[in-house]
Amino acid sequence: MIAPSLATPFLGREKLLDELEHLVGNPHRLITLWGPAGIGKTRLATEYQRRREQGNIIFCDLSTCESLAEVCRVLWGALHLPSSASSDDLESCTAIGDALVAADIDLLLLDNCEQIPDAVTRCQSIWLSASPNLAILVTSRERLRCKQEYVLEIPSLSLPQPGNDIASSPAAQLFAQLAKHAQPDFSLRKENENAILALVQRLDGIPLAIELASAHINMFGLQGLLENIAQQLDILRGPRDAVPRQATLRSAISWSWQLLTNPEKRVLVESSRFTGGFSLEAALHVLTEDDDTLETIAILQSLRDKSMIRASEHKDVIRFSHYQSIQLFAQDIRLSSENDNNASAQYHRYFVDLAISGYRAIEEKGCPISFATLCEERRNLLEVLSTTLASKGTIDAASDAIELALALDNVLSAEGPLLLDLTLLKDTLAFASDFPVPHWQLNRMYRALGKAYLLQGEFVLAENALKLALKKYSEGLTSETWTDLGIVYHGHRDLEQAESCYNNALETQTPNTASRSVAKTLGNLAAIALDQGDILTSKNRHREAIALLRKVGDSRLEATALSNLAIVDVELGQFDEARVHIRSAVRTLESLGDRRSLGIALDTMAAVEHIEGYLEEALTIYERAIATQYVVGDQRSRAMSLGRLGAIMACIGEPAEALGHIDEAERILDGLGAQTAREAIGITRHFLSIPKIVRAKLDGNNCDAKERISALRLQMKRASEGESPLIKRSDDARTLLGLLDSTLTQLESGELANDGHGLVVGPYARWFRVPDGQWQELRSLGTIRKILYALVIEKRRSPGSRLPMMALQAAGWPEESIQVESGANRVYVALNKLRKMGFDGIILRSGSGYYLNPEIEVHRTFIDWRLL
Repeated sequence: MIAPSLATPFLGREKLLDELEHLVGNPHRLITLWGPAGIGKTRLATEYQRRREQGNIIFCDLSTCESLAEVCRVLWGALHLPSSASSDDLESCTAIGDALVAADIDLLLLDNCEQIPDAVTRCQSIWLSASPNLAILVTSRERLRCKQEYVLEIPSLSLPQPGNDIASSPAAQLFAQLAKHAQPDFSLRKENENAILALVQRLDGIPLAIELASAHINMFGLQGLLENIAQQLDILRGPRDAVPRQATLRSAISWSWQLLTNPEKRVLVESSRFTGGFSLEAALHVLTEDDDTLETIAILQSLRDKSMIRASEHKDVIRFSHYQSIQLFAQDIRLSSENDNNASAQYHRYFVDLAISGYRAIEEKGCPISFATLCEERRNLLEVLSTTLASKGTIDAASDAIELALALDNVLSAEGPLLLDLTLLKDTLAFASDFPVPHWQLNRMYRALGKAYLLQGEFVLAENALKLALKKYSEGLTSETWTDLGIVYHGHRDLEQAESCYNNALETQTPNTASRSVAKTLGNLAAIALDQGDILTSKNRHREAIALLRKVGDSRLEATALSNLAIVDVELGQFDEARVHIRSAVRTLESLGDRRSLGIALDTMAAVEHIEGYLEEALTIYERAIATQYVVGDQRSRAMSLGRLGAIMACIGEPAEALGHIDEAERILDGLGAQTAREAIGITRHFLSIPKIVRAKLDGNNCDAKERISALRLQMKRASEGESPLIKRSDDARTLLGLLDSTLTQLESGELANDGHGLVVGPYARWFRVPDGQWQELRSLGTIRKILYALVIEKRRSPGSRLPMMALQAAGWPEESIQVESGANRVYVALNKLRKMGFDGIILRSGSGYYLNPEIEVHRTFIDWRLL
């Protein structure tokens, strides 16, 4: 018996198919393809059968079987033999085993076994014992849970990833191919890719759901499908000849639902209230009845075994979640029930208590674990807060809403969206305004509101909120509030007022004031010192703050302090120290998930590389910073990164793109009313003159080049003079002026002239000039360029050190897995090509690898010589 032919394309399962081909028979003889309804288990099994070139295979659909006797009858039919006369099931199983041997069957494919796992488990051992050459491939929504079983879980089809072409996603490809059947002119296009992305994400990448949705593209269109997806279980119907249990998503899930026990149904339904998944701890608090936690754990395991919930592991912690279609099915049942008050109350209380403990731990010690927990539970916290704000107001509800909003402020101010954080704080304060909540809670709320306004660039509103916290609701975090108010004044460059607030913060600190608050104040005083030109004091205060933060274990705030210290290092010209500090900061912030601080740190990291002339590294890092800042909603930081990116684009010969970035940066800052930042970003416009200066120098028109450079120098001087010079009001301006000065100094030095001194390498190593040589292009020779660039970077990082063959291979072919001998040959060819281009005597070899001759100076230029 062969598997039924299937019309759906086979997409996104090639790696699974390869894995299956290696597993079946050797070393595993019983393999279960495991997953929820519609995930593609049968499709994978039948594709494996179709591609298997040798052997005798039997395919058996067991979806109608409800007992071992019925399983045996299906097997007899598949073997084209009359049923056994024995009424004993085990005797029938034994007889089938003999028949499998006689027919020389080496693969038995048993499809849809979830309703009879015990029956399949009983007979598989008999059949495998009878036939040593036999392998059994099972498809099931439930694992068999027997010793010989090897489980291969079938995941959803891969969804489109940010930054990647949507056409590379199997889920999107499947939708497009199937939609074309219903609408022949349908295709993946730029204008519909966002809708397709949203649709396949909401369908969880489940092939059956995608198949059912695509069939209705003619009726609903993409937008209509998205708008009606909440009713997907009933709307998404298959063709008339579809198997009844897969005619709709509801019927597919209902098949699994009917196989659950009553306790399993209860836990599945009550767990559907979780949003964005849930931890085992949350499940035990919300779902446990009669304090029987072991029973709850057993039920969760059983639901997992039956593909009704998912489990994922991150940093050794298990988290459960639902497929959206299964969650919707369970929610329908829960919302039609009148007996969920207890679980609802437990759900509410658990997350309010989590908010309280998490917020306190972060305020006192920073506590990365508590921050990570709140980030993980943000969707549940948002759900509980939303439900509370929509409820009938009481003093308890108002208090709970404040605790939830404060906890979420910690998350949203770090992860974004920042505008959502501000909205929730305002809505919560409005909800609590009619109730006599404690002053210490209001103090914290207005403090949080002030910081949220500050992140939006609303300095006046931020100042008003923080002053209200100090005057009317002074009970609470007084010292911390003074620090936050200082940051507001610092933000609009009132340094005298800012320093006064920071000093007030130090004076109002008590023995109970958290060390992290003291450290934060010291860090801000360090920033004041830097703005006042006292760089050494600034560095010492940053170091003092970092020492305190390390003592209390606040790695997140320590990373921010390290990022700020890197800025001081740059002012001192200590670029190696700056790199050490900023790289440490970025690593920490990446691991903790503080995306707002990460975006700022990445901008600083890019600026370090930019100032030293490593434009290729800087460009890549700026782009990453901008993407991070966009997701968070940090408009001001994004504008500054865009402006600096524009400066780089001007230097590498892309003036039109440079102008686009600078224009966008200015539009953002105009919308925020950030005047000082707007003035600072104006400096980046001066970089648009760089291509013209380079062109003049290349044409031998040195007078024109000198005039343009003098004009820029004059603009720089104006920014540094006056009663309130820009250079003293803005560290961003200082950084940009430093970048412009370095670029102009290089142009003035005549390094672009063909004077023959040293090896000159341009951005991205796209061109070079060997001593006493001519300019040569490497743009079209990507591999050679990458190898030369790796040697140049190694000389900068560690003069005299050698790059081994494997390192050069990885640099030249980063995406390829190459055998050692083949890779060595490729490197030899590339190096010989470079030697023929003038690098003989420059690229040297020792026993441990390759390096650039230490006697030859290597110059990196900020500017691309071939501009315009």
